[in-house]
Amino acid sequence: MNREWVFDVIKPCTILKYGIVFCILLILFSPCSFADENAGTNVTIILTNDRHSHLEPFTKGGELSGGIAPFAAIVPTLEKDAGSSLLLSSGDITSGILYKEFGGKPELTCYSLIGYDAAVPGNQEFTYGETLYADSLQYADFPVVCSNLKTADENLADQLQESLIIEKGGISYGLFGFVPPNLHYLANISNKTIVSADVETIAEKTVSDLRGQGADIVILLSHMGVDKDRSLAANVSGIDLIAGGHDHYLINETVQGPDDWTTIIIQDGCYGEYLGLLAFQYTGNGMVNYTFNRLTVNGTGDEDPAIAKIVSDTQADYQSLMQEPYGETSVDIDTRKSTVRREEANSGNLISDAYRAASPGALIGFVQGGGIRGDTIYDKGPLLLADIYEMQPYENELFEIRLSGADLKQTFEISGAGIATENEDPKQGALLQVSGLKVTYDMARHPFMAEYDENGDLISIMNKGDRVTELLVLTDTGYQPIQEDSLYQLVTSAFLVNGGNGYFTLKKAASDWKYDVGITDTEALAEYISKNSPVSPKTQGRIIVNNRVN
Repeated sequence: MNREWVFDVIKPCTILKYGIVFCILLILFSPCSFADENAGTNVTIILTNDRHSHLEPFTKGGELSGGIAPFAAIVPTLEKDAGSSLLLSSGDITSGILYKEFGGKPELTCYSLIGYDAAVPGNQEFTYGETLYADSLQYADFPVVCSNLKTADENLADQLQESLIIEKGGISYGLFGFVPPNLHYLANISNKTIVSADVETIAEKTVSDLRGQGADIVILLSHMGVDKDRSLAANVSGIDLIAGGHDHYLINETVQGPDDWTTIIIQDGCYGEYLGLLAFQYTGNGMVNYTFNRLTVNGTGDEDPAIAKIVSDTQADYQSLMQEPYGETSVDIDTRKSTVRREEANSGNLISDAYRAASPGALIGFVQGGGIRGDTIYDKGPLLLADIYEMQPYENELFEIRLSGADLKQTFEISGAGIATENEDPKQGALLQVSGLKVTYDMARHPFMAEYDENGDLISIMNKGDRVTELLVLTDTGYQPIQEDSLYQLVTSAFLVNGGNGYFTLKKAASDWKYDVGITDTEALAEYISKNSPVSPKTQGRIIVNNRVN
């Protein structure tokens, strides 16, 4: 097979496509990148972050991207001609059902065989608590650094380092790491573990210690998110590079700190779709003439055979797992189109409740009826993992966004316009099934009407609609009317956040602020059913449809 690599050279901003190794190396180490190639050591730092257990290639834009076996085939070529190189992970290597069921063995075994030099944990590593993460580290043949976490879990504490020095190619790299300061909020950790938010003080001391131990270049592996990384770089000198994660962004920037110190901050997206390549020269006085390149891995490219076998074996085991009971329901679960696209459905309540449970920051959760599949009634009794995948097959990432009360009402006008009548074939699936809300529609009133272009983007609104007669949000004191000028944080799927089914309000809100929950809709439902079995979802008057016409 041919290997196709795509470089997005972020400095300067150019996209180049090459199918041969020579051109890649020419980009990384040509005189156009460095003023004097004899002035120092050519260094390559390879960064990945937020893989989230994505071992197989996945489809994006109609093409296969990512995959850890194609990734593994690329790494030796990129490292070969560098005078010194590091391969680093900024966290969230593992997540979801695969991590829970296989204990991190396939992911961390692959990372070890590929030859990672160091990693920091992210929040996803702690989704199932300290014990699972500590046990998973037996498969990690590379150091894990974490400087702002202290734990009384001896197994975990023994496997984490506050900082370390790595010597490669005649250069001493000092590394330390930070998990999110709000880890208790994001993950399932006990009171045995304490996470410090005073990262500036820790960073100042750690940088000083690493420089005192002879570190030529100091690197922070951060899973705090770019906003906290920027703040840290602006207030602490001595950090050459912050290799970040958590946001799933593509980041390449510099921040000026105290004493005119400049820190580079990078991220390379998520799910193994990209490699982040930082190339520079080390001359004995810091990092000179750096260039950050983003490489997209063709999912149909050459594969490392050992890694490919691990992935294949894992997927075979996973398919066997699909046929095993994953939970239980004490009631029938209705996923029929004729229900979920016309009215409140107990499956809709189950799924939207699962979204909210996976996203503690959200008051509201919803899923469109068209996103609930299966089109059947699941009898009470055991639920297979395959059943869960049948209900939520698309594996959409969940996102938190914030909407004003006015935009939330407009969102439900779009929902109300998508309610199928009794005699209609329920092809459209825009009706929102909800959690944390109650909504009443009057079908005798005007529906929302708008014009969209071929990409689904809003052109104009002909009628804003007035079918929503009551919209209530669940609070500590019960259900209360939505306030138009208040902001409400909600969780839903990437499909809706991207404006699917005409939800321009959600797309606009996401352009202002969104937070990737780090779990798919499928994983959220599976986790909810597993934790709360037997589940017994029922209709509760969350959606009321008056004056329905035939």
